[in-house]
Amino acid sequence: MKKKVLFIAGSAVYNQDGYKSRIEMEMGLLYNFELHILIPRIFENEIDFQKDVLIHFHNIKKNRGIVSFYKYIKDFQKCVDDIITLYNIDHIICEGLGAAIKTVNSSLAKKKIIIYDCHGTEADEYYLYHKNIKGYLKSQVLKFYETKVVQKCNILITVTEAQYKKWNIRKKNFVLPMLPAEHFLNNKNSRNQIRKKYNISSKTKVFVYSGGNEKWQMSDYMLHVYKFIEDNSRDVMLFILTHDVSEFENMVKAKKIKNVLITSVKYENMPAYLDACDFGFCLRENNIINLVASPTKVLEYMSRNVKPILTEYVGDYSKDLGKNDLAYIVGEEFCPDIFTKEDNYMGWDYVNKYKQEIRDKYIRLFNA
Repeated sequence: MKKKVLFIAGSAVYNQDGYKSRIEMEMGLLYNFELHILIPRIFENEIDFQKDVLIHFHNIKKNRGIVSFYKYIKDFQKCVDDIITLYNIDHIICEGLGAAIKTVNSSLAKKKIIIYDCHGTEADEYYLYHKNIKGYLKSQVLKFYETKVVQKCNILITVTEAQYKKWNIRKKNFVLPMLPAEHFLNNKNSRNQIRKKYNISSKTKVFVYSGGNEKWQMSDYMLHVYKFIEDNSRDVMLFILTHDVSEFENMVKAKKIKNVLITSVKYENMPAYLDACDFGFCLRENNIINLVASPTKVLEYMSRNVKPILTEYVGDYSKDLGKNDLAYIVGEEFCPDIFTKEDNYMGWDYVNKYKQEIRDKYIRLFNA
């Protein structure tokens, strides 16, 4: 008989692509299970999941006030209990803190195996972007609830080992990083397709940056690193795949970078562009959020045999990939001579084996 799993998601399922992608990734790993998802009713006609998922809806809180909030929580918990009873749910996965807070005290949910997928360190992240008294106080409230949820859940899912260690608690834990979408792993390598389109020599070393121009992405430092490489190397080029085209055009012009392609690429076409590249930037600064994070682009690069260039603060990847020579780690000083990609670099092979290993271990969580 199939195991029955209920995913409980919050409003971020609609307005945060990464949040929805993570849920879809987990559902993809559990394709042999009977899957249910509970989301706010306001998204009834706007959210699509794979066709074999049963979607349930709950009403979202509309009015402020303690009485209204209490009624909302009770209504939500009754909705969860009804689904558990009607479908005989075995496991409940709470996607993020908001979903978990409301679920862990549900009368029937407490009798099931509750898995808290801790997407990040919400209290630390909130205070990082709201450094004032109000921000500090709210971060402490979030930290209080995070601690309670971690204590009450049966299994904790984190995106990195570092994130689990941060809790300093003995709890059954599973590390589930964001894995590349299937089209990164299934497509055949088309290295010459994009190179031919832009008249790029087979000898040219192509560096790529995929992402936006947010401060935390260190795009300015990335251009600084590449400029140094360009000034000290022959036959190199930079791809910038972004929706912030005009911003990067101005930055590149200011830094006098010569050989660069800046373009916006649809997600489904990303593998073809990565196939033309040799090295991929994913740089992060030293803060608690980055140290426990798991950027999807690292494995997306590797899945197309693009060797990542990382700072030492990119979650578990900096340590694990760096020591196995699967990524370059750059600091304040760097030398362009190190960027010599081996012909036998097998990032694709590593990611495929890693994904299968993760899936096998993940499924065992539900069969234990």
